[in-house]
Amino acid sequence: MPEIRKCGTEAEEVSEMKIQSIALKMPSLKINALSNLLTLAANIIVGLLLMPAVLSHLGEKQFGIWMLVTSFVGYFGIFRFGVSTGVYRYVPLYRGQGQSGKVGEVISTGMVFYLLVGVVIFAISVLFNEYIAAFFKGGPELATLVWLCGLAAAIECPSLIFDAAMRSYEAFWLVNIITIVMAVMRAGVLYAAVLTGHGLIFMGWIQVVFSMLTLAANWVAFEFCCSDVSLRVREIGLPALKMLIVYGIIIVIEGTAGTIAMESPKLVVGKMISLEAVGLFGAVWYLMLYYQRVIFSLTRVLMPRFSFLSGRDAYPDIRRLFFLSSRYSSIAAGAIALSLWVFGPSFLLLWLRSDSIRQTFPAIMILSGGHLVFLSHRISVDLLFGLGKQKELAVFSIIEAAAVVIMSIGLSYKYGLTGVAVGAMVPITLVRGIWQGRYVCRLLGVGFWKYYKDCILKPWAIAIILAATVWGFGIARLVDGWLSMIAGAIILMLVYSITVYATIVENNEKLQLKNGFAACTNFVFNKFALMLLTQRKVRNEDTSGISDL
Repeated sequence: MPEIRKCGTEAEEVSEMKIQSIALKMPSLKINALSNLLTLAANIIVGLLLMPAVLSHLGEKQFGIWMLVTSFVGYFGIFRFGVSTGVYRYVPLYRGQGQSGKVGEVISTGMVFYLLVGVVIFAISVLFNEYIAAFFKGGPELATLVWLCGLAAAIECPSLIFDAAMRSYEAFWLVNIITIVMAVMRAGVLYAAVLTGHGLIFMGWIQVVFSMLTLAANWVAFEFCCSDVSLRVREIGLPALKMLIVYGIIIVIEGTAGTIAMESPKLVVGKMISLEAVGLFGAVWYLMLYYQRVIFSLTRVLMPRFSFLSGRDAYPDIRRLFFLSSRYSSIAAGAIALSLWVFGPSFLLLWLRSDSIRQTFPAIMILSGGHLVFLSHRISVDLLFGLGKQKELAVFSIIEAAAVVIMSIGLSYKYGLTGVAVGAMVPITLVRGIWQGRYVCRLLGVGFWKYYKDCILKPWAIAIILAATVWGFGIARLVDGWLSMIAGAIILMLVYSITVYATIVENNEKLQLKNGFAACTNFVFNKFALMLLTQRKVRNEDTSGISDL
């Protein structure tokens, strides 16, 4: 991409003019990112509340069947070939290029392909449900549940295209509203079903009904959000299908490699150390998983924006957005890493109430550092996806996965859980922090040291210094319960935020924050004043009525 390396004033000015002309029409990245976080929080809360209730009312065997089928249905995703991710990439690209016909072709082709995939998924679930039930010795109930959940997965296929299309238009907030509403409603209905004594079959039908409701809601939202797109059979094109499948397969390969890198350390612990150690290590890995999800929720909104801007040849603006978002991603990643370094051990002790978890304390420190490196560079992953550099990203992921497996096994012999943590951290640091970072900097035509200096190093330094200070003065050891831990975490985040504000946030950003805070304060004050005036007016009217009597 030679255009990216053009840094001349004329190129910058032309690109800035292009971006300024469309800036007012682009959705807010902040609102989209916030809606992603709210969706993540809603799913976590729903899962934490629903799972114990379902388990207690169904019993272990019935609950095991439910979890088995929902896990099995997840493998149906293989048949989708990642085509929805291709829609997510090419729709904003063609929108940026102004090729509305291509936008309709991509979405229509993806929709027809996923409709066919849905038929295949349902057919497989019907043809093999009895074999699956016999293999797991689940009986007729498991067989019925398999085809019901297969039907739900089939209905979900076209809904995924609507979802990807709306996200491509950067309408994350709209998709997330539907997701939250459906998740809460589904959880409520499932809870009512098990509370009233209904079994797995009824729960399977609930899945089918809510898949249909989600499809209908996404369809209506799609018509509202993507009103310039018409789904027509005649717009289907084999070149578009080939393009989507090739892109999707590469994404599947990259995702599989990423899954191996993330899941293999637990397998290594189970094989090389002990099964008991897997549970302990898995608790630490659980925290790392949610660490990832929080940062992913914030950065996921950038991929379609990068793709859109590349369609506009607005590479100077891509550089500006990359630097700005990388800095904020590093700040967010540093905040969570700091919390894990200081309060991660206390959280594990309070959560699991087992002294055995103490042997994972070195692992949580090491893994938090490795994930800090990985997630600080997360924007580069979204950038490479948005610029169509998925092949290069897949190479990075494959090398990382292979290195994690080899190093985790090698170091587990002598160093146990700590060795596995080091074996997972070192490849992540080298591949994501150095190799991938240097590649992205060359792609954008910026210096590697400038990228680190402007975006990465300051949040890392603040997090490390604060963590060392807290541990050096023994403050972290004062935690003796949930209340003290929560209070300490709030104080620590306030100190971190103030330090970041004073040393990293630029003057124009400080002005925006002050104006935003002032606007929020005025809004709250005005609402409170209006409420007081309304109450006074009502009180006066009541007093006047009593006087008349």
